[in-house]
Amino acid sequence: MDSTALFLVIDDDPDLLEGMARILRRDGHQVITASTGAEGIRLAVEQQPDIAVVDAVLPDMNGLEVCQHIQASLQPGVIDTILISSTQTAAEYHVKGYHAGVSEYISRPLPNAEFLARVNARLKEKNTRDSLKLDRDKAREVSDREKLHRIDLEEELQTIFFQAPIALFLTDGDARVLKANPALAKIFGGDVDSKIGESCGVAFDCSRNADHTEGCGFGPFCAKCGVRSAITDTFSTGQFHTELEVCLRCMQEDRIVRFSTSLVVVSGEKRVFVCMEDVTERKASEIALYKNEEFFRRTFDQSPIGAAIISLDYTFLNVNDELCTMTGYQSSELFSQHFSVITCAEDLSFYLKQAEDLVEGLIDSYEMDKPLVHKSGKKIWVRLSVRLIRDNEGNPMYFLPMMIEIDDRKRMEEEKDIQLELFSIIGKQNDLHKMLESVLFFFKTWSGVDAIAIRLKQGKMFPYYASIGFPEEFIRTAKSVFTTDDKGTRFSCGEDEQHLECMCDLVINGRHDASRPFFTARGSFCSNNTSLFMTRHDTPHMYHGMPNHCNAAGYESVLLVPLQVGENTLGLIQLNHKEANRFSSEFVSLMERLAGHIAVAIAQQLAEQNLKIKQAELEEMNAALKVLLRNREEDLLEHDRGILINVHQLVLPCIERLKLGALDTQQKSQLNVLESNLKTITSPFAKNLSSVKSALTPSLVQVADMIRKGLTNKEIARLQGISVKSVETYRKRIRARLNLQNSKINLRAHLMSMEQWDN
Repeated sequence: MDSTALFLVIDDDPDLLEGMARILRRDGHQVITASTGAEGIRLAVEQQPDIAVVDAVLPDMNGLEVCQHIQASLQPGVIDTILISSTQTAAEYHVKGYHAGVSEYISRPLPNAEFLARVNARLKEKNTRDSLKLDRDKAREVSDREKLHRIDLEEELQTIFFQAPIALFLTDGDARVLKANPALAKIFGGDVDSKIGESCGVAFDCSRNADHTEGCGFGPFCAKCGVRSAITDTFSTGQFHTELEVCLRCMQEDRIVRFSTSLVVVSGEKRVFVCMEDVTERKASEIALYKNEEFFRRTFDQSPIGAAIISLDYTFLNVNDELCTMTGYQSSELFSQHFSVITCAEDLSFYLKQAEDLVEGLIDSYEMDKPLVHKSGKKIWVRLSVRLIRDNEGNPMYFLPMMIEIDDRKRMEEEKDIQLELFSIIGKQNDLHKMLESVLFFFKTWSGVDAIAIRLKQGKMFPYYASIGFPEEFIRTAKSVFTTDDKGTRFSCGEDEQHLECMCDLVINGRHDASRPFFTARGSFCSNNTSLFMTRHDTPHMYHGMPNHCNAAGYESVLLVPLQVGENTLGLIQLNHKEANRFSSEFVSLMERLAGHIAVAIAQQLAEQNLKIKQAELEEMNAALKVLLRNREEDLLEHDRGILINVHQLVLPCIERLKLGALDTQQKSQLNVLESNLKTITSPFAKNLSSVKSALTPSLVQVADMIRKGLTNKEIARLQGISVKSVETYRKRIRARLNLQNSKINLRAHLMSMEQWDN
């Protein structure tokens, strides 16, 4: 933008009207607007803007009529009019427009930058024309005064001519310098007087001047010389040229000059007046600035992180390629759009508050993890950093948000949190059924599905083990994955092949084709539209005959994930939703990984259950064995006791009686040997039985000792100072301690058989 101007924009489309006004104001211009032709004409007459931008079609009149009224109401050249049309118009229409005073046509659509460049070019041309007109007016005024002040005026003009900071010179039609000021020599060197009468090539010390023996104008490159072409064109046609730029090879170096030409008449002869300025250094600065701008533009556009420039009214001024890749939009789709187009609705108020704090200087920047909205509608997580860019005076210019996509990281964090929660649920429950009910409740709450269930293997069947959200009728009818008759017998197509009832059997038995879009490599089945699944032309015919229980129950989205530990399939987990397109590929992959953890927990629980069953069986066997061993020991003790009692009651008394008879020495000796041998034989039995005495309390030992000596209950009661019933109770306790409760053995005889009683 070279200068600030007043623009009048006339358009009945409020969005286009505001868009053009905003672009012009952003470039520093003043703008007034009108939505009808009549209002535009009134403002044009009252405000007299520099340029009027008029829509070709208005509600009360067309654009040509508006331009005609404006030009008729004002002096010619006061307002330049630009006519904008949304369609390509015919050449006749353009001719009418030019006759009506239209300065230029612009056809929509066109980029905002081109629109701004074209209106600025029109403004620049108008300013030049106005300047020249002003010069001509001044010259005319000078000419009027020249009659009175010719001498003074000539001196002033001579002073201006010779002291002007830019080169001013007159040429003829052959581009020979007729008159020049000292500034020409400053540009091209040498003495200005030596350049008078010479061709421009000589005056400029042009290196191409030596390309031909006849000099300037005859060389192979002279026809392409911008200075010569402009001078000869102006001389022959009278057309003036303004601010042309050419690069001249002069004094063995390149010089960039900017010049203008106009036709003048001096003493009745046509001459070309040339104004020329050396802009070599300025162009070098502009090129350096352009390179810097290009460097930063490329850095911005090709940055590996998403970036945007957002205006203070929150519309996109620029976006880079990475942000377009993140959001799925083209840059042209985002340009001039409000940033809310990629912002979650629930976060919009937060962003606006942060923007206000940045503008007010309460914060310098902010950074956080936030989701953006992809063009497809899905959310993508980014690490967002926003800073407000200010000018040298501290005034806010625009917002610069930069973002890095962290969708994978967020997904991993979410999966980690889900796994931790799942492990917590699994670790809290020792009961398999309760554990799976808790797992299903957690999955249903987290995923938002309408129903969820788990099938587990029971024998050769896989009935539903736990479920939430499914109707009872659904569970009842889909209880088995095999078709059965009224008696519950499965139909069989062969020895091992069963009739399929639903897709569950294919998942459980691994009968999947991973090349099909509804199966995954891990054997899961997923359909996001069960209504279309059975009728699609690319669905294999083998699946068409399967009863679709899920679709019949109103479920459009179905996911079946096998529960596997190694090669062993324990069952499957089933998720159903009544809405279509609920399960993304990422969700399916996550469920497959979580199903692996569940399968391991189920296998561990089943192993622990089997271990508990085996342990209980072993405990029962041990208890039975202990009973058998105890009975065997009691039988052995009873056998030993019987032998010992028989010896003491039947054999030893006889030996004692024989000892009292008339026996000779040899007989007595043999009888003693016999008695000794009997005691040796019965001593092990006596040792086994004597250990019982240690099991009696002191009071029981006293009573047992009296019983052993043959005392009656009354005698024992009198000696002990207790009742006869108490003695009977003591007897029962003694028999119990000696394991004689159910035996008919005489208590005194048993006590007498215990030879080591006194020890």
